[in-house]
Amino acid sequence: MVLPSCGKKYTDEQQSTIDDADAGDAVAQYNLGAMYDEGDGVPQDFAEAAKWYRKAAEQGDAEAQYNLGFMYDEGQGLPQDYTQALKWYQLAAEQGHGAAQYNLGYMYDIGETVAQDSAKAFKWFLMAAEQGDSDAQFNVGYMYNEGEGVQHNFIQAVHWFQLSAEQGDVDAQSALAEIYSTGKGVAPNFTEAFKWSSLAAAKGNAGAQNNLAYLYGSGNGVAQNYDEAFEWAKLAAEQDHMGAQYTLAYMYANGQGVSKNTTEAAAWFSKAAEQGQVAAQFNLAYLYKRGDGIEKDLILAYMWFDIAAASEFVDAEQERNLVEKMMTPGEIADAQRKSRARQIEFEEAE
Repeated sequence: MVLPSCGKKYTDEQQSTIDDADAGDAVAQYNLGAMYDEGDGVPQDFAEAAKWYRKAAEQGDAEAQYNLGFMYDEGQGLPQDYTQALKWYQLAAEQGHGAAQYNLGYMYDIGETVAQDSAKAFKWFLMAAEQGDSDAQFNVGYMYNEGEGVQHNFIQAVHWFQLSAEQGDVDAQSALAEIYSTGKGVAPNFTEAFKWSSLAAAKGNAGAQNNLAYLYGSGNGVAQNYDEAFEWAKLAAEQDHMGAQYTLAYMYANGQGVSKNTTEAAAWFSKAAEQGQVAAQFNLAYLYKRGDGIEKDLILAYMWFDIAAASEFVDAEQERNLVEKMMTPGEIADAQRKSRARQIEFEEAE
């Protein structure tokens, strides 16, 4: 076989790979595919890489099967074809290839080319997780936590989240922090919650930043510090985290960790309310009723109280009825129309 030289002579090892691949050796075919894939000693050429991976894959080389599946998955060097990707991932996964097992689990999880099947997704994620794949470990923990594709098991959820978190997976760190904060399935452990929240929050995870704000604000697992709580809540809120937006609004409203500012409180209550945070909806309605930090508007006050009442928020129905007494029949009808329309929007967004 004659290959372009890239202006340099092949090493003995590279020439041996070329000769062995041409002679039909599967390992050499895989290695030659990798050379083209990475541009190592030959011009980078994904089509040629796919060609040699296929030759090795057809001889049963698991790594080549995975790489060929990946190239079909990404449309790299080949036309994108999820059916072919599934085929080659399956062959590699059945030989114990961890990354192929993960990708196969993902395809079953989202229903890519195959019918969505959480049980099969869990099966393949678990196989990859047992080989140490941190993403798979997180997914297994999540599925145990949610009872998705497998029976609820909070102890197992913590186990797999822990393994993933210890490898630095930020989502697992955040999930572990929340579990230790809430005591969901385990005894609350605020020291552990603070540890994992801090690690994930420093990487920019909004959920962990919000949890860290809670821990500083409540003084659980760390000395109470409203200034720190405010800063972490702000970081999470700016990432559109609904709970953090409510927390930030509450801190502005009460002057915790920041100077009291009802205008800022109203703005952040509004952002959280629009995302469906019920306590924020109630508080926003109250500010509209009083004209505190926002222009007084009884129609919007009624609307938000009514929306909160639909979620059975404490005192929302009573407050709505009090506002109603201050409104004209036309205003009440307008507020009810707005409330119904907004509630439909929330239902459709779920």
